[in-house]
Amino acid sequence: MLGNALAPPLLLLLIGAASTGRRTRALVNSEGRQDWSRWTATPPNQNVNMSNKTESLMQKNPPLKRKQTFTYQAPAALSVQLAGDFTEWEKQPISLQRKQDGLWQATVELNPGAHRYRFLVDGEWQDDPACTIFVPNPFGSRDSVREVARGT
Repeated sequence: MLGNALAPPLLLLLIGAASTGRRTRALVNSEGRQDWSRWTATPPNQNVNMSNKTESLMQKNPPLKRKQTFTYQAPAALSVQLAGDFTEWEKQPISLQRKQDGLWQATVELNPGAHRYRFLVDGEWQDDPACTIFVPNPFGSRDSVREVARGT
């Protein structure tokens, strides 16, 4: 029994700090003073970073990627590339394949969530005319947004 093992008897309190995303256990003795020496999961003044725990879980169970097809109509183009937050923009753009009648196409797997992207047509940035969601970018133009639903 806990009371026999410790003198004076200790009372376990659970203190949750939702605003910082941390949970700390504190032991308080009968005089109302905190005793962190034996039973604490987190020492005082040390935050538990919940995002690290979330990242760890995501690495063990990553969200299912979903296939997304991007198309761009450019009959006179010599090359069309897809660049976005999922390609590190210009670092690793994806080349679209030319199909019939000047339609360019690429299918990529994306994690669920919102993804910003643009097309590079013969080296010039272009909007996706089929997209209905746009957000301003820091270069004075706008990025297209592709919403990828979470799979089941």
